[in-house]
Amino acid sequence: MMIRVARRLPDSETMNFHKQFTKEASFVKVLANENQGGEAPKDIKGATYLYSNEEDISSSNLSAKKFKVREVSVLLSFNSNFKVVLSSFEKVETKEKSYVTNVWKVENNIIEYKEYINGELNFSDKNPMESDAGIVIDLFDGLTEAPAEKEDELVTALYDPTSCILQGRCCTFSGVTYRHCGKYCGNWENSGGGVSINALDSICYSHDLCLQGSTNRCTCHDRFLASAAGVVAPGDTTIRNGIRGAKVLEGCPL
Repeated sequence: MMIRVARRLPDSETMNFHKQFTKEASFVKVLANENQGGEAPKDIKGATYLYSNEEDISSSNLSAKKFKVREVSVLLSFNSNFKVVLSSFEKVETKEKSYVTNVWKVENNIIEYKEYINGELNFSDKNPMESDAGIVIDLFDGLTEAPAEKEDELVTALYDPTSCILQGRCCTFSGVTYRHCGKYCGNWENSGGGVSINALDSICYSHDLCLQGSTNRCTCHDRFLASAAGVVAPGDTTIRNGIRGAKVLEGCPL
């Protein structure tokens, strides 16, 4: 189990991280490959997420200094049909970093999703759009804006309400409540359980089963990410990045 808190980046910080990220080799490589027209992003959002093992920190006494992993994610919205999320996962003590890039493109009502890890393509898939709502990126929803100097004063109010990790309940996104996705959520926990509501919830159930067994936790996380890659469901990006953060926290290779 882990604790994950977050803050929304103010505009000045977001732009600063955007400038840093667009110089990082793995991100440069992906953006050059995907953004063939050289289009500039029309909207940029950012957030930082901090991860810790439960035994290392109390949810009633949050301090950024006690967290072991920092995730910085920046959303680049080029237009309604082309969006990219750049995510950096850093081990706070060693400053070791890993990079994940998620790309969404829509053409002729077909949505293409790609995932790159450290600049190399890890997954690619195309599927018909299920609605005309466009590309929905949930990773930055519901966060409290806070400057960097406040990161050492994190309180419960700054937790990511859609991460379902700090409060110990099932995830709820866009009015949809899962039965197996979230901290203490599932058949063996204190909330949720029962028949899965969608494909992502089924994958969370399989992840729970894996963690209940004797399989290595890193393998369980890898299986989850492989199964969840490209799955479109409420909260999909937030849940996938939460598992990636857990992998880094637990010493698994990204």
